[in-house]
Amino acid sequence: MLLKRVGACFLIRLAVVGMALSACGCSKPNMQKPIATFQSFKLVSGAGPCPPDRDCSGFIELSADGTLRVDHIGELPRGTVHQIKITPSELEAILPALTAPALKGLLDTGGQNCPVLYDVWESMSLTIAGGVHEHKTTGCSDQPILDARKAIMGLAKKYFPAYFSA
Repeated sequence: MLLKRVGACFLIRLAVVGMALSACGCSKPNMQKPIATFQSFKLVSGAGPCPPDRDCSGFIELSADGTLRVDHIGELPRGTVHQIKITPSELEAILPALTAPALKGLLDTGGQNCPVLYDVWESMSLTIAGGVHEHKTTGCSDQPILDARKAIMGLAKKYFPAYFSA
C-alpha cells in the first residue's frame, strides 16, 4: 500500500488491486487561476494641483474582451478616451503580468517599496471574479508592480505611440 499526500488529502493506492482511494473527506480547493477569472485591469495616474483648463489625469484600462482604453494625460478636451481591440494572443501574453498572485497580494495590502509623493499619483486595480484588488502604487518599485506597469504601458504605447513619445 502506498500513501501519498495530495494537498490536504491523502491518496491511498492499494498495490494488490491497483485501486486508488481518496482518504480525507475534504472538498477540492478552488483551482481557478486569476487569468481564467480576469475581468479588467486599470492603471490610473495624474499630477497636481491641476489648473481648471488642463487635463492632469488619465488611465489605461484593459478588459477581458481585449478592449484597450486610453485616456491620455494632457489631452483636451478632458475625458477623451481612445479604444482599440487587441488580439487574443496579445491578451494571453499580457495576462500573467496583470494577474500575478504577488501583484494581487500587493494590491490588497499595499506595496513595500512605495515612497510618499504628494504632487503625483498612481493606482492599479485588478478585477477578477470574486472581487476588486486595488491600491495606490505611486512610485512603487515592488517587482510585480513594475512588471504590471511595464506590461500595460507597453501595450498602450504600441497602439497609441504618439501619446507616449514625449
